[in-house]
Amino acid sequence: MNVFFSRTTWMTGLAIFSMFFGAGNVVFPLVLGQMAGDQIFAALPGLLLTSIGGPLFGLFGTILYKGDYKAFFSRTGRIPGYLLMLVCAGLLGPFAVMPRCVVLTYASFQPYFPELSLFSFSILFGIVALACTVKRDTILSLLGGFLSPVLLGSLALIIYQGMNSSPRDLPSFTQNPLKPFGNGLLVGYDTMDLIASIFFAFTVWKLLREQFQTTDIQDSRLVKQTTIAAGCLGGLFLGLIYVGLSLVAALHSPVINDVPPESLLSTLCFHLLGPFQGDIATLAVALACLTTVISLGVTFAEVLQKEFSQLQISYSFAIILIMLWTTIFANLGFSQLMSIIHPIVSVCYPAIIVLTFCNVMHKLYGWTTVKLPVFATFAVTLGLDFFNRLG
Repeated sequence: MNVFFSRTTWMTGLAIFSMFFGAGNVVFPLVLGQMAGDQIFAALPGLLLTSIGGPLFGLFGTILYKGDYKAFFSRTGRIPGYLLMLVCAGLLGPFAVMPRCVVLTYASFQPYFPELSLFSFSILFGIVALACTVKRDTILSLLGGFLSPVLLGSLALIIYQGMNSSPRDLPSFTQNPLKPFGNGLLVGYDTMDLIASIFFAFTVWKLLREQFQTTDIQDSRLVKQTTIAAGCLGGLFLGLIYVGLSLVAALHSPVINDVPPESLLSTLCFHLLGPFQGDIATLAVALACLTTVISLGVTFAEVLQKEFSQLQISYSFAIILIMLWTTIFANLGFSQLMSIIHPIVSVCYPAIIVLTFCNVMHKLYGWTTVKLPVFATFAVTLGLDFFNRLG
């Protein structure tokens, strides 16, 4: 009980919320509300299961490995595990998710600065993100102490206004819930937060160990307890925001019927708050994307340092390199980035779910079987994807 009420737990919980609540987490609950409409209550359990349950399971599972993502992946074998780790790192890092954050922020700022190009904006965003990440020891307090409360406050205002100004009643539960529930599962799946949680666990573990300034076994147990409590807290905040955003989008779905995903939040806010308060949308999106870029940038700078230690890469150089690649790939645009993400995730994600389950069972109950279920799952999803493309 004391662990849950400690300042460190709450700061870490808010930091975990910020790490997960990035570009996808702004877009996809709104996409679900836009898609589900009157069936939103049937779709929400699916969204919460894959966008919160899965990532928390991955976070707790990797914490059982003391945040060692390499040990987590390598249970499939040294080479397959290393390749899978690199694919996941590339997707979550500067080749997909981080650039997606930049593009989404650009879409929110574009109505204010119509002449600002994506190229120029991506450079400015990269500089700001670099300034926030260059000092590693201030990151937890920056995420948990400043950016998260501002982000939560901004989104709470949007949700409150959206609920109060709804032209429709709250949607009733559908008579045929399986299809919207499945859509909710797939939308949560698109956030890729289970993959992110495996890497975020490394950052959370390291930051908490530095916070407690100890390496003994007793306090390692305290780190695990704090992470579990903080993860539940972060998951609670995520769930409230996801439900709120999805409901607002469902209630106002006629307004956003033909709006592209990257512009959903800004469109809703201009509709709900008017042109003079529409900047709330810009602030919320920018903060959500910035916090995720900060988290991913720090995580993958440490991945580079650890995996290529023979090159003696400094933290500052790694961060600069990551932000440079993020800026370059951001110029592909939202649709192009999603076209890169979807095929890879559709094949790899189910195998990672199975790997996470097997690894947790191994740590808790000594279950040794992992390669057969993971490779079998990968083979099945690869085959299904191949035949879907043929059809």
